[in-house]
Amino acid sequence: DSLAKGYTDSQGYFSISWIASQGILKEKIIEVNAFFTGRTGVNYASSSDVQELYVKKYASSITLDSFPSQVNIGDEIVFTGKVTVEQGDIENYVVYIKDEDLGNPDDLMATGILNQDGTFVASWRVVNTDDDEITDVYAVFEGGERYKRSTTCDYGNTSDYGGMCTDTIKLKILPQKLPTSPQPPSIP
Repeated sequence: DSLAKGYTDSQGYFSISWIASQGILKEKIIEVNAFFTGRTGVNYASSSDVQELYVKKYASSITLDSFPSQVNIGDEIVFTGKVTVEQGDIENYVVYIKDEDLGNPDDLMATGILNQDGTFVASWRVVNTDDDEITDVYAVFEGGERYKRSTTCDYGNTSDYGGMCTDTIKLKILPQKLPTSPQPPSIP
C-alpha cells in the first residue's frame, strides 16, 4: 500500500509527510521503504532497506455516571460520563450508549459528543429493548484511528471489534404510566 508520495528536488533529495494511522488491516507494525517510479531517461529504483514503524494508539478510559435503576416507557433518561485519554484532544468525538444483546447486534440507545474536558451528555426516550424488560446498559468510546476503544462493561481497552461486555448496568423498563382521570367530587 502506498502511504504517501512526493517529489525529489534537483539533487534527488525528498521529504514526504505522512499522518500515522493503522491502516485498513489495523496493522500495528508497518514496514516502510521508498520507491522511485522513474521518468524518461531515469530507471525505476527502490530502497534496499525496510524500516519498521510501530503505530501506537493512545489508551482511553470511559466512565458512566449513575442513573435511575428503573424507568417508564416514554420517560427521558439522561446519561452523563467522562472519557479520558493518555494524550491528545478528544473534543467532538462520539460516545455511544448501548444495550448489550448476546448473540445479536447491540441496540444503540443514545449518542453524546465529548466536550473539551472529556465529559458527555446523551439523552434517551425510553422504549422496551428486550423481552425480559431489562436493558443492559453500557457506554463505549470507539477511539477511531488515534485512541484505543474502551467501554464501561469491560476492564481496560478492548479490541477494535469489542470485548466480552460482562459488566453492564441493569435498567428495569416499566410499562408506560397512563394519565389518571380526575375523580368526580363526592356528593354529601
